Amino acid sequence: MARLAAALLLAAVLPWQVRGSLLRTVAVVNEAHLEPTQSEVQVHLFSVLNDYLEYYTEENSSWTDSKSSMDAIIEHALDDESRMASINEKARMKKEHDGTVAEYAAVVRSLDEALTALQGDAWKVEDAGV
Repeated sequence: MARLAAALLLAAVLPWQVRGSLLRTVAVVNEAHLEPTQSEVQVHLFSVLNDYLEYYTEENSSWTDSKSSMDAIIEHALDDESRMASINEKARMKKEHDGTVAEYAAVVRSLDEALTALQGDAWKVEDAGV
């Protein structure tokens, strides 16, 4: 029970991306264990990997929507000043998107390396949907 309370307290201060994975891990780890088994670690890593793949997909979808909206704004700009301001805003948004996607890709690469170290390349075949 103390472990669950600590996890809930920790989840309150962590970014929302980590909360789901943290709570799933707490539910999976048996309180009789002081340390998780290798299998439990693999399940946790795979869960985090799935979360980050979902974040990556959501970010790309969001960027596609934002880009088309900005293109429409640029196309319908009434003067050159507003058109240039919109172009600059779109460039800023693209830079922010690229940074976010790069961060997600780096986390996915790290998780891939960790799962490969634990299971070898077999995990990619077993979970081909990833």
